[in-house]
Amino acid sequence: MNFYKQSLEFDENDSALLFKNGETNRNLFSVETALAWYLKAMVADRDRTMPELFLRYAETLRYTGKFDDARNNIHIYHGLVIKNDSLQQLAIADSLLIEQTAQMVKDSVLVNISNVGSVINSAYSDFAPLLTSDSTLFFSSMRFPVHTNNSTETV
Repeated sequence: MNFYKQSLEFDENDSALLFKNGETNRNLFSVETALAWYLKAMVADRDRTMPELFLRYAETLRYTGKFDDARNNIHIYHGLVIKNDSLQQLAIADSLLIEQTAQMVKDSVLVNISNVGSVINSAYSDFAPLLTSDSTLFFSSMRFPVHTNNSTETV
């Protein structure tokens, strides 16, 4: 990431380097920072020579719930690419994902998450709970065994 930032010292309007900064941040799940870099790249790429920029920007907008903006950028992408472009299938899939994600958000139900005590909750990552019909609770946890005086406990 620092490489791309340092490279921009030579040309701060290099749309390819600005795009790479966006890509790096998107891949590291730094979504807001990625969006900022993509916007800088869009400004620098006045002639719209980088269609993938609009596709990746749309994907990242979807992560933030900005579905209308994501749709608009997918449409821009479709207008810029050749029909047999290798990313065209990804763009079509992204269009579907935008619609599905928007619908899931619309259909979502608010839940109250609470700590149920140390028997279940730990200082580690506890996730994916499943309550069966007989009230058995299954879940995943990143607990680690601790070896002490000839015994092993899980914390």
